[in-house]
Amino acid sequence: MPGCPEGTFGINCKQNCNEHCSIPYRCNRGTGECEGGCQPGWEGLRCESACTENNYGKNCSYACGFCQNSPCHHVNGSCPGACVEGYQGAFCIEVCKKGFYGDNCKEECSPFCKSSRDCHHVTGHCNEGCIGGWQGLQCLQVADKKDDVDYLSRFNGVLVALCVCTAIIMGMLVYLIIIRGRIKQMYKAQKFREDCDCKAKEGGLDLYTISGKPDEDDSSKYQDFGEMARSSEYENF
Repeated sequence: MPGCPEGTFGINCKQNCNEHCSIPYRCNRGTGECEGGCQPGWEGLRCESACTENNYGKNCSYACGFCQNSPCHHVNGSCPGACVEGYQGAFCIEVCKKGFYGDNCKEECSPFCKSSRDCHHVTGHCNEGCIGGWQGLQCLQVADKKDDVDYLSRFNGVLVALCVCTAIIMGMLVYLIIIRGRIKQMYKAQKFREDCDCKAKEGGLDLYTISGKPDEDDSSKYQDFGEMARSSEYENF
């Protein structure tokens, strides 16, 4: 009633306001409804009920983590026991660190996963399959011989391809070296001819004359020699 002292309400003021009101024991003196809502972990007009299962906090608006066998604490959300497989931490919302999985994150992922020790945090299944020679979801089973043969065949194929590519590259390098040598020889020969021409011109010599072409005086000398020979023949006759 309006005349009830603070902290009480109802007929003859015999009922107490709830201690879980936002301000403890402060409520409407007629209805008992808490002023300002409830403290974290409680709900209802009079804040008489704890948060329902899997919820906690202010206005019960937060979801619990992955607690095992029991709900989280309705006020702070912590798990009273262990976490389900694959999770860890006080609130059971952290997944296992890379390389671990399962109960309390104590199990190690297989070293034969394609990406070493990279597996699902709950099941332990390798995320990207197995390396060669191993099989199974957790890559802990030795692969069949057929799988080994297939893997070896693929490896040999890759090796042959690498050898062929290397041979082609080496062949191209040898070809380029030969072409480069020939170009150098041609350049040296051209340079030698140019040097000879320059030296001949500087000395005032005619290469064509040096090669043995007769001049006019030599021709006249040959002609005189021929006439003398014929005249001597006539005299003898």
